Amino acid sequence: MMEKYLFVILTVAASVYAATAPAYAAQIAGYKPYGFLKTNKKARDFVVKYYAILTIFCLILLILPHFLTAVVLTFAAFFAALALKNRAKFLKSFRFTKRGTRLMITEAVIAAAEGALFFVALGDAFYAAAVALPLMSLPNLMLALLLTAPLESAVKKSFVKKTAKIIKESGAVVVGVTGSYAKSSVKSYLAKILSEKYRTYETVGNFNTPMGLSLSVKNMPQDTEIFVVEMGARKTGDIEEMCRIARPKHGVITGIAPQHLETFLSLENIMNEKGALARCVPRGGKIVSRDLDDLSVDAEVSVFNRDFFVTDVILTENGTTFTLDVGGKKLQLQTPLLGRHNAENVALAAVMALNLGVSEGQVAAAVKKLEPLPHRLSVEKRGGITVIDDSYNANPKGVRAALEVLKMFGGRKVAVTPGLVELGKKEEEENVDFGKLLAHAADVVILTGGRTSDFVEKGLMAENFKSYFRFNGLSEAEKAFFSVLKTGDVVLFSNDLPDNYD
Repeated sequence: MMEKYLFVILTVAASVYAATAPAYAAQIAGYKPYGFLKTNKKARDFVVKYYAILTIFCLILLILPHFLTAVVLTFAAFFAALALKNRAKFLKSFRFTKRGTRLMITEAVIAAAEGALFFVALGDAFYAAAVALPLMSLPNLMLALLLTAPLESAVKKSFVKKTAKIIKESGAVVVGVTGSYAKSSVKSYLAKILSEKYRTYETVGNFNTPMGLSLSVKNMPQDTEIFVVEMGARKTGDIEEMCRIARPKHGVITGIAPQHLETFLSLENIMNEKGALARCVPRGGKIVSRDLDDLSVDAEVSVFNRDFFVTDVILTENGTTFTLDVGGKKLQLQTPLLGRHNAENVALAAVMALNLGVSEGQVAAAVKKLEPLPHRLSVEKRGGITVIDDSYNANPKGVRAALEVLKMFGGRKVAVTPGLVELGKKEEEENVDFGKLLAHAADVVILTGGRTSDFVEKGLMAENFKSYFRFNGLSEAEKAFFSVLKTGDVVLFSNDLPDNYD
């Protein structure tokens, strides 16, 4: 009898563990039941291999039922070894948030119920059936996602309602920030400039969803005068939802690029979605936009290169100086931020701040103190090597600016990248172009991706560039850095391949 209990515990534990890979993939895909099947090759490979091995054990039990104890011990040893081998890859990645914990508890309850059913109903056939429990971890996870969906929907609605109430009752003026890129940077710059005059609060980190907004407002000071809210979108309707919660009075649209084309399908849909922020801003509000210049809205719109300009840009290894021309009035600005694109990002924030009553002197003082966000063209020295970290995210416009910064530095120039992702049908074209640009900006290129790196390599070869290396992921490439990199090198890390991307 004890053998049966032990076997139930082992198989239920194995079932829950086997579910962590697809559960992690579902987590980063917004808890969509089929998210991992569509996007996560690592999770797919893990589950396929896991299921294959467990199937073999199931067959062993069917053929050699009298060697039960040996099989149990072997199975336990296998489970322990597999857990140790894959812990860093999957269990470390799966975030046991409150929602994630509820999901895995539900998965465990389902597996335990199945184990109990096998225990009671199958008699001697119990062992052969019970070892199949881990094979059912994926359908069990799908069932767990479906069973928890109503609860999670109710939890989200409760958080959203509470968040909207907190923001409304605070009396803070809300400024929304959206765009295909540079949202977090512009949000941060704007908050720091506004804080020269107002008590300002901003959404935490890169939180830009309703739940992220809910988490951010928990710590919003009661005396906040201006609340700068980052608004992200992966599908049509996301910005409107954020606006219903936050009710922005003003808005900044940082720029439009073919990001998330896999979900938006067309650049026109992206433009329309980002423009939703402008449509939600009431009459009397201010909109500052980099790209959208044909907005038919009630708010007053200022557009880059139409109503304000960035001129006289000087780029150095220590920062950027430029002139901001707003309606003929010129403001000289200096910032430690690197790159021409950052001059434009700062300009977007500065123009909004000026619109909201911050003086030119206050703007200039704040801009001089701005610092890059982590992994956004931040520079540091590591053992005689200059590292330019632009690994947070990359888009076709951003990589051009990053390569321009790389060119400014002396020494041998090395670029490390998996390529550009989430570009839909334009993925090959943009990555081939990226490869061509790399060929003229870098002395050495290290590719760390899959099919995106194939396209970048195609661009490198088109320019007859041969000084490049291919690795299966950044961790593998890091092992070769000691032999590839030299003292005095300048290394640009451009983009970081998302976990849910092949």
